[in-house]
Amino acid sequence: MSAIFRALIPLVAAGIALNGAVQPAKPVTVIAYGDTRFTDPSNVTATNPRARGALIARIADERPDAVVISGDVPWHGGVANDYAQFRLETAPWRAAGIRVLPAIGNHEFSQCKPQDCVENWWAAFPELRGQRWYVRDVGERTRVLALDTMSELTAGSPQRL
Repeated sequence: MSAIFRALIPLVAAGIALNGAVQPAKPVTVIAYGDTRFTDPSNVTATNPRARGALIARIADERPDAVVISGDVPWHGGVANDYAQFRLETAPWRAAGIRVLPAIGNHEFSQCKPQDCVENWWAAFPELRGQRWYVRDVGERTRVLALDTMSELTAGSPQRL
């Protein structure tokens, strides 16, 4: 086996073509969505349930690998029905097998004591229990970092570390 051939084997195995270009992994689709503010659909001043429904349906049709919600899933984190409304309205995402990667925003801490609010969050997203910020891989080369906007991100803070 020639030295050139032996040198090419690891490059090809790593996904690098002979022309030096990196071969793309399976394409990954991630949809970013924020300030959803799920709540009673009769509330049309704090949120727009009609637009939200259209977006949810379109996202389900697109079948992305993940939906990243940048915070404010409920209108008020202290209102259990807001999380129930989220579950109801996003049923098409679960039916399509779409991963939801939410972040904690300020609305998650509305109308409740902080520890109760976090407990409501974890009840809505039990797979995140014990985590207020996290990292998840979506595909081979795509990583999502979800930060807690209500926790410190200063040098030395637990979230920063």
